[in-house]
Amino acid sequence: MYVKITATDQVLEDFCYLPLKSGEIYSAMYLKVNGQSINTFYDVIVDEQTVVRGVHESRLEILTHIEVREYRINKILE
Repeated sequence: MYVKITATDQVLEDFCYLPLKSGEIYSAMYLKVNGQSINTFYDVIVDEQTVVRGVHESRLEILTHIEVREYRINKILE
């Protein structure tokens, strides 16, 4: 799934969610603890080496299939 960060840069810093940036789109998955998914927290994938664990759902917005499609098309066109 893909998510858009809705929290401000200051909130991201306050909650130690750096290097996430406000308004950016990232790949994400539900946080798993002992093999069980926790649907209110997400692991946000910044790049191949960086994952921000435990981002609360109030700090992001899950993109719809149409928004994901548009995002991918725009990335190809860049």
